[in-house]
Amino acid sequence: MPALIKCCQSCLHKISSKTSRVSIMFVLTIVTATFEIIYGIRARSNSLIADGLYSFAEGICLIGVILVLHYSRQVKHHEKKNTFGYERLELLFGLSQEVFLLSISLGVIVDAINHLVNPIHIHDPKLLIYLGAGGIVIGILGVVLFESVIVVMSGLTIHFVPHIDPVTGKEINTWLKYIDPILTLIMVVVIAVHAIPVIFSISTVLIENVPRGINTQDVMKEIVAAVPAIKKNNKFVFNYFRATPKEIYATLHLICDEDVMLSTCTNRYGKEIQNILKSYCVRYFTLQFEYVQPRQSEELVVYNCAYELLRKRRGHTLDDPMTKSAKNAITHI
Repeated sequence: MPALIKCCQSCLHKISSKTSRVSIMFVLTIVTATFEIIYGIRARSNSLIADGLYSFAEGICLIGVILVLHYSRQVKHHEKKNTFGYERLELLFGLSQEVFLLSISLGVIVDAINHLVNPIHIHDPKLLIYLGAGGIVIGILGVVLFESVIVVMSGLTIHFVPHIDPVTGKEINTWLKYIDPILTLIMVVVIAVHAIPVIFSISTVLIENVPRGINTQDVMKEIVAAVPAIKKNNKFVFNYFRATPKEIYATLHLICDEDVMLSTCTNRYGKEIQNILKSYCVRYFTLQFEYVQPRQSEELVVYNCAYELLRKRRGHTLDDPMTKSAKNAITHI
């Protein structure tokens, strides 16, 4: 017994790294999916085929996790190609997995309804139970490896349904031919209900939406109230987004009076804005201060406008009054 405990501890120590655990889970998931699809086709079981396809979708997500772990160990080697990092790679593969799940679910639903209308006999129902039990074991192993709850939908059929006639000794599956498509529909509904919110959640992160529960107008009003120098202009650009599931970014383009010193903006105003953003769980932020220039004379405004018109040369002709006045102003410089 002590030798067995030491052996288990040694095995756990060898797979202590995240990459090893994810790789083991990936291999087991793909092997299980292959067996489920092959024997599902052989036994004519929709639930087993669907579970195998869903396992393949889980394998796609695990590939993304492996790539993220690989790039995270070699940040210096890849920082020239991607200075932001590869944190969103896992989100991309997660979104691909959920979309793949929904695509599979549509085909499985149609096939399951067809089998309900035109039922077929399932061959070797014991095999379904064995493979389904194997899927549960792999799911439990995933819980042990990652210390989290992993929902594994397995194509288990109800084992107490009799498949042998006690009189003739022949195999029967009168009820099983209806149970299999019913279990398939239940499994598909559960997965679809879980996948649709995940797709929306990942999509909001990828398109850099404002995190739920945050009102940007309230944040802007609080910043304006805390910094009187920008209250006079009441005009600035504020971007608030979630770059990864755990990290919130913010960028502020503030316009201050010209008589405010830059050191005052960065030191005093910057710290006040920093405290406000921290209260909204902002981890990274960028502040850009600009000044309001004094009002220029109308003649100088004409010169600037003329320069822009002559430089761009779009949408204006020499017959336009504005272009003529601008041209005359330039000739008198």
